[in-house]
Amino acid sequence: MRFALKFLVLLVFPIYLMIGWDRGTLPIVGPDKVEAGETPDFSPMVMDVKLGTVEASAPSRTVSVMGTVESHEVASIAPQLMAKVKEVKVQEGDEVSHHQVLCVLDDSEVDAKLAEAKAAVRSVTKAMEVAQAGKMVAQANLTAATAHHGRFNRLFSEGSFTQKELDDVNAGYEAARAGVLQAEAQIAALEAQRKQAEAGLRTAEIYQDYSVIKAPFDGRVVRKMVDVGNLAAPGHPVFVIEKRVYRFAVPVEETVSIQKGQTVNVEVDAIGWADQLTASEVVPSVDPMSRTYTVRVNLPEVPGLKAGMFGRATFAIGQGAESIYIPAHAVKRWYQFTGVYVVGEDSKAHLRFVRLGRSVDSQVEIIAGLKPGERIALNKLDEVADGSPIMEGF
Repeated sequence: MRFALKFLVLLVFPIYLMIGWDRGTLPIVGPDKVEAGETPDFSPMVMDVKLGTVEASAPSRTVSVMGTVESHEVASIAPQLMAKVKEVKVQEGDEVSHHQVLCVLDDSEVDAKLAEAKAAVRSVTKAMEVAQAGKMVAQANLTAATAHHGRFNRLFSEGSFTQKELDDVNAGYEAARAGVLQAEAQIAALEAQRKQAEAGLRTAEIYQDYSVIKAPFDGRVVRKMVDVGNLAAPGHPVFVIEKRVYRFAVPVEETVSIQKGQTVNVEVDAIGWADQLTASEVVPSVDPMSRTYTVRVNLPEVPGLKAGMFGRATFAIGQGAESIYIPAHAVKRWYQFTGVYVVGEDSKAHLRFVRLGRSVDSQVEIIAGLKPGERIALNKLDEVADGSPIMEGF
C-alpha cells in the first residue's frame, strides 16, 4: 500500500500535471487561463525595438592559429678566447648600440703576446737594416773586384802576370759575387721572418680586440649569463641580444594553404593589440613531427611588444556554405535552450526555438528554426516576452 501511494505521488501525478498543462485542461486558480497557442492580451508594448530581416549568406571560412612573437634577429654572443671576465658593462633589459662594449676580459696574457710580437718585428727590422748595409758593402766589393778582374785579364794577355796570379784575381772576383748573392739571400730570409713577425703581431692585436666583447647590432640585452670573475670560454654564450624589430610566427597545418602576401588578422592579448597585416614569409618545408609549416608576419612597432608573447593569427581560407547567420546578441538563452523573437505581421513577438551552429566573428549560424525573410528582434530581449506587442525603433 505504501509503495502504491509513493508510485502515485512521484510518477502518476506529475505526468497528469504535464499532460493537463499541455492540453490546457488543467484547472488553474487565479486569472482566466490562456489556451495553448494563444498569448495574453495584457502584455505591455515594448518600444524602440530594432528589427532585422533574416538572410542567407556564405561567410568566409577562417582558421585561427596560436603563435609566438619573435625577434627578427637574435644573437648569442660568445667570446673567442678563454679568459676571466674583468668588467661587465650592461645588464638584462639594457638598450645597446652597434659596437657598444658589453664586457671586458682579462687581457694580461694577450698583452704579453702582443709585446712579444712587437719585439719580434723590431728585431727582424733591425736585422734587415744590418743585412741591407752588408749587401751594400758586398756590392761595393763586387764593383771593385770586377774592375780589378778586367784590368788583370788585359795585363795577363800581354804576359805581365802568371797564371797563378790570374787565378787569384778570378777567385777574388767570384768571392765578391758570392758575397752579394749571400747578402741578397740573407735579406730574403729576413723579409720572410719580418712577414711572419708582422702576421704574429696582427694576430696578437686581433686577440686583443677579442678581449673586448661588443654588441653586433642595435638591440636589447635579453640574457646575461656572466659575472665579473667568471671564466669565459669560446662556444659558451655570455649574452643574448635581440633586435627590437618583431614578427609573429605561427605553425599552420599542412592541409591549410597560406600564400605570401595573404591577409591575416593578428591579436596579442597581453597588450590588448590587434591589427590586419599580411603574411611576409611562408616556410616551404613541413615539420615531419608536427605536420605543420611556419608562416611569419612582420609586426609594426607596438608599445609593450616583447619576444615570446602569445598571440593569435586568423587566416581566411575561402567561402563557406550558404546558411543563415544572425547577430549573436539576438539569441535568447535559457540554460541549454536557445531561441529568437520572431515579429509577425501582427507586430507581436513570438518566441521561436532555434538550433545554433558555428560562430563567425559576432554572428552565429542558425541550423534550424528560421527562414529567410522573417524579421527578428535584435535588442531589448530582456524586456520582450512571447506575445509582446512591438513598436519598431529606428
